[in-house]
Amino acid sequence: MKTRLNSENVNKIILKDVLYVPGAMMNLFSVRQAKSTGAGVEFVGSTCIVKAPTTRKASIRALPRGGLYRFKTMHTSESAMAATAGETAQLWHRRFGHMGFDNMSKLPSIVNGLKITAEEFKKAGESSCEPCIMSKQHRIPFKSSNTKSTRVLDLLHMDVCGHMQEPLLGGSKYVATFLDDFSRLSVVVPLSSKAEVIPTVKRIITMLETQSGQKLPKVRTDRGGEYLNNELKDFYISKGIVHQTTASYTPEHNGKAERLNRTLMKGVRAMLQDAKLPDNLWAEAVTTANYIRNRSSVSRRPM
Repeated sequence: MKTRLNSENVNKIILKDVLYVPGAMMNLFSVRQAKSTGAGVEFVGSTCIVKAPTTRKASIRALPRGGLYRFKTMHTSESAMAATAGETAQLWHRRFGHMGFDNMSKLPSIVNGLKITAEEFKKAGESSCEPCIMSKQHRIPFKSSNTKSTRVLDLLHMDVCGHMQEPLLGGSKYVATFLDDFSRLSVVVPLSSKAEVIPTVKRIITMLETQSGQKLPKVRTDRGGEYLNNELKDFYISKGIVHQTTASYTPEHNGKAERLNRTLMKGVRAMLQDAKLPDNLWAEAVTTANYIRNRSSVSRRPM
């Protein structure tokens, strides 16, 4: 694309057919392109003079600076058909990333150039914003359960955490968690595959019943395939255990197991980072976090 220079009066030249490069830090003027359109370019002393291709009367001058010739100005503030959109509360709502209108109403006192009043923002909040509805919707919190365990091993929550991205020392990729609903005693067992869940569940339930002297009547899990299989089903029937499962895509129904996982994971990340240990020691860290948790005070609030 060539550059054409048109003159309107002395010391004013309009450049046309120029290339627009958004990432350029400055405007560049090509002597070769200017001369190809008939413009005159002269170097007098330390000054570069560019003359319009028609009358040669209009000219602009550039002085050397940093190895380049720089013009005092290469643009004008004049514009044609300029228009400014009227400011509204909804427009500022979009500019601020769909911030809530209650918070928007606090902006007029702290944001320069904002001409919308707090009352206008509050009034705009009475209307609906479709992007906000689509992107900010969430589930209503589940109500707390009124059912409480009355003794140790009345209900056992079970879950599997993993697959871990980092290969762990010893080959573990998952961890099975067990939580007694009454005492909040937790047990964690690192696993190399989900196939180990079945023998692990049998072993842990047998151990807990033997150690506590209590029979386990109920277990609660999500609907993972590692828990929904004929072998565990037959095991529960033989021991008179009722298997409670959550609704699909509703981890809130097994909230205590999910909360245990979150508590353990926060401790694991903090300990590994504090000790500057590699992630492949995750299995050792989770058993340590569980050991510490079982010797600390825990809440017994019902969920």
